[in-house]
Amino acid sequence: HLLLQGARVDTKTVDGWEPLHSACCWNNVDCISMLVSNGANINATTKGGQTPLHLVCASSHNSPALQLFLTHPDAEKMPVNVSGDTPQMIATRTGKYYPIFEMIEPCLNDI
Repeated sequence: HLLLQGARVDTKTVDGWEPLHSACCWNNVDCISMLVSNGANINATTKGGQTPLHLVCASSHNSPALQLFLTHPDAEKMPVNVSGDTPQMIATRTGKYYPIFEMIEPCLNDI
């Protein structure tokens, strides 16, 4: 893969997207895991303030990735993007993962 050839995990597009953002958008859990284990910033933000967790919560097919982010010790659980949305708010609008946030909300600061 590209990492073996020296590709950087923190390369950004003009919009501030890093490879981790793209992996989250495309629901590629294997790629997400590989990028995080190779030093990708799990809290990287785009110019719009979107973190990888925001993008995972916008997907209705990314439960394993959501679990990875919510259990990762360095992941910020309630970042706010430039629209004022937290991942939980996005999950509420997409519907599918909102109950997960309700269950873990009391202990988010302890995770």
